Amino acid sequence: MTSSTASDRVVAALRSGADGYLFREDLDARLASSLRELLRGGSPMSSGAARAVLDELRSAAPAPRNDVALTLTRREAEVLDRLSSGASYAHVGSELRIEINTVRTYIRKLYGKLGVQNRAEAVNRGWNLGLLRHRG
Repeated sequence: MTSSTASDRVVAALRSGADGYLFREDLDARLASSLRELLRGGSPMSSGAARAVLDELRSAAPAPRNDVALTLTRREAEVLDRLSSGASYAHVGSELRIEINTVRTYIRKLYGKLGVQNRAEAVNRGWNLGLLRHRG
């Protein structure tokens, strides 16, 4: 609990091991429920603290390259397109007539080029960069 609402202080406290972050102005309304949440293993945060964490995560994420579309191979683009429709790795492999381990290799390369960590981020980045033609 603190009166400091500065984003850098929020992030520093959480990096130092704090399990949550409540602003003093939220104590009356949230103290009891936050303590229960903490005891259940949760991480109670004031909405402003959560915003600071999100801002920090987004600023730390690698920025997408403007030329990603130019660097994707035809096959990587096909894999991304199928991922966007929710296809499993096995289904992608079957559709493209490639082994599942080859699908995994293409996906690792895609994640690296897009600067993402998982399928949802890859598909989202693909939409944002205009790499995908149609939804699902």
